[in-house]
Amino acid sequence: MSLTISAIEIENIGCIASQRIEPGVLTIIEGRNATGKTTILNALRYSIETGHDPSLLTKGREEGSIKVTLSDGVTITTTITQDKTTRIVRHPQFGKISKTTEWMKSIINSVSFDPASFLTAKPADRLAIFLKSLPIKLTTEQLLFVPMQFVKETDLSKHPLEVIGSKTSGLYGAAYKERTEINRLVKDKRSTVAEMERGLPPAPEEGDWGEVYQQKSEELGALRLSAQGKTAEIRSDYKSIEDAAARIFNETDVLLEKELAEQIGIRRIEFEEAVEKLRADTEIARRHALEVRDTQIREAAHNRDESIAYEKAQYDPKNQALIAEISQAQTMIDQHAKAQASRDLIARLNTEATQYEEKSDHLTEVLKKLEALKASLVETLPIKGMEIADGKLLVDGIEFDRLNDAEKHRIAVEIMRLNHGDLGLMVLDRAEIFDSKSWALFKAACKKAGLPIFATRVTDSDLTVITEGKESAA
Repeated sequence: MSLTISAIEIENIGCIASQRIEPGVLTIIEGRNATGKTTILNALRYSIETGHDPSLLTKGREEGSIKVTLSDGVTITTTITQDKTTRIVRHPQFGKISKTTEWMKSIINSVSFDPASFLTAKPADRLAIFLKSLPIKLTTEQLLFVPMQFVKETDLSKHPLEVIGSKTSGLYGAAYKERTEINRLVKDKRSTVAEMERGLPPAPEEGDWGEVYQQKSEELGALRLSAQGKTAEIRSDYKSIEDAAARIFNETDVLLEKELAEQIGIRRIEFEEAVEKLRADTEIARRHALEVRDTQIREAAHNRDESIAYEKAQYDPKNQALIAEISQAQTMIDQHAKAQASRDLIARLNTEATQYEEKSDHLTEVLKKLEALKASLVETLPIKGMEIADGKLLVDGIEFDRLNDAEKHRIAVEIMRLNHGDLGLMVLDRAEIFDSKSWALFKAACKKAGLPIFATRVTDSDLTVITEGKESAA
């Protein structure tokens, strides 16, 4: 059972000459400014703290005292002079207690004693106080659904709410970050697939274009061999004619020379005129033979050129047609190959995107389970509506620092209640920040907490101490 304060006796402290208070569950100190409200709280704080502060003495007095009597009979007497402060703790059975400072620390939690220490703490320290006050346990069995890679990267020694975390921290943050990256990959792959599908070449005509290509290539080769053979044959025929004409000429020329020699031998005695005439006749015959030869060669060349032109006229259209058909076949083969490669890549990207989507769906389930786990843990908290997100305290989704003062004090009191030491005591200054409704709720919460609470409020009256509904004028 927690210790409580049975009585407080103040002598010559601040503006209070003498005051005895027997606190209850809720002790409210009201009055105008400078009537002694804060003096009573300061006296209470000073009696259970350490240090020396002569400014607490009533002006003109050499000594002041604060005596606190606990519910187990222990008394804490604090005597203040200008030079020193003496604190004596006495137990009704064991007498004076040594090591007063250590004993004080053992029964007083500074956080629970004064909510202002929670309100004015740095956000990180406030969060640490809050987490320390939460009786939450998290077992490894509860995290079996979380991928091991996230578990390994998370400090499981932290508070369960920090372990679970939010979008930027803990297990939730790791899974959320992984899912975000996977969703980006899915989006990129789906976008690439859509772009590739828009850029696919037209569907090529059906057919075995490889066989067409092979067949037409063979036909073109055969056509070219045939054309080459016919051209060679024509050239050979022409050469034969040309050779025959030359041979005939040569043979005629030899015969003529021979006949000329014979005639010259026979008619050597004839007159020179006859010889000259014979020579002229021979020259005429030679020229005639040359003309015959040239005519035969020209005719043969003409026939050759006509034959080659004819063959070329027959060859060229077939050649061009086959080249066009082969080109078409190659185009179809290339289109088939390109289209198939694109479809293969599209299929692979779709498969990868689907696999990533499955991973994303799994992570979404993990996130939902983490949210549910966090919700179930938060549901067990003694302070409803409080949670942690991104290293910040939230109350019903609102950051703690954005709450109004009354709500902040209410939360601070709840935190103190969870952190109180053996001496269940809370001190709240400036309770006038509460409106009438909030103040009523605050008092109800204090009484429900079952811990003695000292609160001051500024009013228009003289100093008044209200204890559990009883009023006693100072």
